[in-house]
Amino acid sequence: MKKASLLLVAAVMIAMLGCGGKREQDAQESAELNTAQEFSLPHNGDGIAAMAETSDNPIINAEAAYLYSEKIEEEQASVISVVKMPADFRGEYYFFADDQTNETILFLAAERVRNFTYMEIVPAYNGDEFVLLTGELLFGIDALTPEKPFVVSAGIGSGIPARAIHFEYKGAVFYFYITESGMDGSLQLVEFTPFMG
Repeated sequence: MKKASLLLVAAVMIAMLGCGGKREQDAQESAELNTAQEFSLPHNGDGIAAMAETSDNPIINAEAAYLYSEKIEEEQASVISVVKMPADFRGEYYFFADDQTNETILFLAAERVRNFTYMEIVPAYNGDEFVLLTGELLFGIDALTPEKPFVVSAGIGSGIPARAIHFEYKGAVFYFYITESGMDGSLQLVEFTPFMG
């Protein structure tokens, strides 16, 4: 009888230990799943700011802030583009003759931007630091829209930048200087902050 009782107790203990081990493994897998879900964020930009605001987790906040800033930078970089004007371009546009070159460049807005200006920029030194100062305003309009681009006759070149654009988009102000690639001659807009002294 004692032997049967001991065997029964042993069997119950083995069963309990086995179940406990299974429960512990399930709990560990569940914790790993929760951790993985907790740190995965949508990388398409939707809801990133809201997720950061509602989370107490500093890792989520840091990743959300990074992704949100990436999304904003992408939007800023793509809202205005610049290309050499195609010979077959048709349609209305604003025009400014900057110099006597036969080169024309085209500024296209993907979305409406406010207070668009084309301006001179002047290179200077502030101590040992190279800076860009805003110079004379050459052309300006209240809004640049996708329906009506801006065309300027100008030879930009790939040296020190001398021309820039300025505009307001989604409540923020942006400055981009215009440069030409020395590799393939394509035009590029590079964001900068003008030196204000």
